[in-house]
Amino acid sequence: MRARPSDSGPALELQGVAPNLGQLLWGMAAMQILYLVGRSILQPELRNLHWLMAALVLLAAISIQLAPSRPFELVGWLLSRSLLVSFVLLLLAGLVYAASRGAAFADEAAGFQVATLGAREGVDAMLSRWIQLPWVGTQHPPLVLVLQAWSLRIFGPQIFWNRCIGLAFGCGVLALTYILGRRWYGPEVASLAAALLVAIRMFFRSSASGNLDVPLAFFFALLLLATQKLDSGRARLWAALGGLALGLGLLTRYTMVLALPAILLGWVVSRQALRRLGDPRLWGALGLSLVVTVPWLMFLLKSGFLEGQVRRLSQHAAITTTHRVSGLHYTFDDLVVHFPATFGGHMLLLVGVGLWSLWRHRETWIAARFHLGVIAGWSVILIMTHAEPRYFIPLHPLLALAGAQAVAQYELAGRARIVALALSLTALSLLLVLLSGDPVR
Repeated sequence: MRARPSDSGPALELQGVAPNLGQLLWGMAAMQILYLVGRSILQPELRNLHWLMAALVLLAAISIQLAPSRPFELVGWLLSRSLLVSFVLLLLAGLVYAASRGAAFADEAAGFQVATLGAREGVDAMLSRWIQLPWVGTQHPPLVLVLQAWSLRIFGPQIFWNRCIGLAFGCGVLALTYILGRRWYGPEVASLAAALLVAIRMFFRSSASGNLDVPLAFFFALLLLATQKLDSGRARLWAALGGLALGLGLLTRYTMVLALPAILLGWVVSRQALRRLGDPRLWGALGLSLVVTVPWLMFLLKSGFLEGQVRRLSQHAAITTTHRVSGLHYTFDDLVVHFPATFGGHMLLLVGVGLWSLWRHRETWIAARFHLGVIAGWSVILIMTHAEPRYFIPLHPLLALAGAQAVAQYELAGRARIVALALSLTALSLLLVLLSGDPVR
């Protein structure tokens, strides 16, 4: 779905949609300070630390606004034309963060335990006991755990190597975000989106972890790219790649099934559904995804594990409709409390402005309609089932692309100031996590 020339002028056509630069920068800082004030009330024992971080946020906002424009013009030029800056930043900062986080926790700890078993006794032994394995075996497929087991067998049983696999997938997501953005909105928006993706706190943390969310985001982004290439000269190759991406995504996490209604809604709102659904290459891609996933399903069925996984997944997916008062309290807590905290309030502001920009131009940009439709398709089903914030990570590349639409409306120095503040506030929030010793927050 390559945009027509009239569809692809991302930045200059959006003047007047975003606030002026000073308002945006102060708004980003205010969102972060508001979060820190709330944390200081909830954790009075860490109040001094939270107030210190609030002072650093204020200092960062003032310094970035008062700094001379010349260096920011150079940085803005680099950000608007190169993926390399964001790639190096994610790789180096991710390695440092992965090494400094210490022991595994929560899902990461369960995955590390399973991968260690696979490294020590072999993948066959790991799979033969799959349903008895704590947490992971009852609700997840094995692809990433097998990769982690192989890495631990080669490099040694340390959680750092599992995190390196997550970081490799994170770099892949970064590259795919750039490719999608370049196709839809041009190279400047694509490059800015890569930088903003690094600034999404949850994406960065998950990339530097051994969890399954970022690998899932990689396969979803690859599937999205394949759907855009079905009109190219190598359509059959891209259809096959899309089928592989869907199948491997399902072997990473069953949440990948949400890709189907999300893409379908994207095609519906961009008025492509009839043409796409009538394309035999699409059905061939779906058939290939079944070829990839059926062996695992047959293994579960033959081993007697299928019923247990289906039961657990059904309970987990229905948590919104069964938890507390019809799940409303749970959903409210996830969307209003946890999602802003883990995503980053300053990034929510940028993404909100960008989504509004896309919405205003939905009639002239085919890509914008598809973009918004995919976000809506994935989000609505999650909100109806289980709106845990990390389940939205596959949408982070699309949200970063929306935020880049907002940033691209400013001149070069302004773009660099916005990205610099976004990265600074994300770094401060990560520093708070490390200093407070709270691995979940």
